[in-house]
Amino acid sequence: MNVMHSETLNNAQNPWSSKELLSAEIAAKATPVDYAEVLNESSVLMLGENHHNAPIRDHLAAHAAQLKAAGITHYAIEAPINPAFDELNTSGQISLASVNLGPLSAQDKSYERAVQAMVAQGIKVVPIDIDQGTQPTKEKRETFLTDRIKAILADNPTAKVAVLIGGNHAIKKKSEYSVSSTTTRLVDAGIKLVAVQYAGGEDTSPTAFHEAVLGAGMGQSEFMMDLRPYQETPGVVYGPGSTDYVVHLPQNPNKIGNNTAMLGGISLGHGFTEHS
Repeated sequence: MNVMHSETLNNAQNPWSSKELLSAEIAAKATPVDYAEVLNESSVLMLGENHHNAPIRDHLAAHAAQLKAAGITHYAIEAPINPAFDELNTSGQISLASVNLGPLSAQDKSYERAVQAMVAQGIKVVPIDIDQGTQPTKEKRETFLTDRIKAILADNPTAKVAVLIGGNHAIKKKSEYSVSSTTTRLVDAGIKLVAVQYAGGEDTSPTAFHEAVLGAGMGQSEFMMDLRPYQETPGVVYGPGSTDYVVHLPQNPNKIGNNTAMLGGISLGHGFTEHS
């Protein structure tokens, strides 16, 4: 798919400059979630999440078959190395009750549901995070995450890797910690990837994008929107050139925006902040 880079626009032309314009743009450009279209010829699918947003993992569990059909062979997760994963990938029959499957997996079973759905599709689950007990620097951790993903590709030249990871690591720029993100490092290494961020669901920091979705009457809709045409557009969600797609999940009005205990944060358009 050819993508035209937008030129700098004035507010009258820029669909990200007001709720009304953005609502109309979302209604016109939203499409059904299709991970084959998103992945295309890339080797890595970076899935930037808010760890407090359980509907993201349930969405991935529901789309595990679609991911498999798109060519995904490995599901990399933000968890430390553990021999239990070898047994899981071999037998698929082990208990994961005491296994770290992600930053909040001890309290949130959606991480396990996503992992089990991938295993059921024959997708190999690979932990890629450093042991947080070692208190690594931000630089050391981003390097570790990057090297683990690169190792998957080196060991499996035809692999297609879906990486579920905090939004800061998936953003295509330096994170709030002023170090290059994992995604940026992979791009710099010449790895072809596509970056996705999630919105909606039980998002703890709803943004102008969420409000515009509601304005379009699509708050309960699941859809994706290609952000590549807006790479240079002021006000675009997550910032110009920071991600390739946004996937919106049906918004839970009883929970969205209620949790302020965040893990990190990435800057969004319109002065809002999305934490992940």
